[in-house]
Amino acid sequence: ITGLDVLKFIKQERPDCHCVMVTYIDDQNFINQAMEIGAADYLKKPLTLPEIERVINKIVKRIRKGAK
Repeated sequence: ITGLDVLKFIKQERPDCHCVMVTYIDDQNFINQAMEIGAADYLKKPLTLPEIERVINKIVKRIRKGAK
């Protein structure tokens, strides 16, 4: 089972879930597939705290904007 398979399952069960892909894969095709399936964003390993904060803040802004 791949991360994309897990993402597909999550989005089928919980379409409103904001999933962030965390991967070592540096392949634009993989990233595009994840975003098409419904990933809110992606992070490439190794992670840094500023990257994590940036993605979380971006998703929170999206959620708040949609809630208005």
